[in-house]
Amino acid sequence: MKFEEMDERIQSHIIKNVLKPSGLEDNDINKEMMATAWFNKEEAFMSQLDSLGMEEVETLEAGEAKAALALTFSGSLIGIGPMEGEHRQVIYSSIGMRRDVPNQAVSDNSSIKNDLKTGDEAHFDGGPIVKSSPLYKIAVIKDDVLPIEDQRETISEATRIITEEFVDVNKTVIIE
Repeated sequence: MKFEEMDERIQSHIIKNVLKPSGLEDNDINKEMMATAWFNKEEAFMSQLDSLGMEEVETLEAGEAKAALALTFSGSLIGIGPMEGEHRQVIYSSIGMRRDVPNQAVSDNSSIKNDLKTGDEAHFDGGPIVKSSPLYKIAVIKDDVLPIEDQRETISEATRIITEEFVDVNKTVIIE
């Protein structure tokens, strides 16, 4: 895939929020490299959704109890555990190249401030991640009766697997 084939919102986001914070020049070579990495990450994300039987949604209401995974415009991953009382576990894994965000942050006491919607930033309370880049994809566990512990384990494991794949993708990106 080529940079110009990407959604224009993602192109703009990568230019403004990924290239510069990663220390990369805004040139065609770096844009193509980022596009290839981004598409590989999207493929890893979608593959994991398929293997877990998760379903894509446009919105996840803040009060929804289900666990979810989200892929951001920048190619970061957010694992959102099921609602446990008032809180959720949130695992944020960045694209690993930006210098302005942590590589990974985990909180067991987070809550979603507003409904999560594709195209919008995610906002959280109670953890190290306050907001994310706009969300490109959101997926939830389909099974409404899956116990909370199983949902938490599923999301944690999926986040671990996808993050490992993202790290491998990042190794293909050569920073000038």
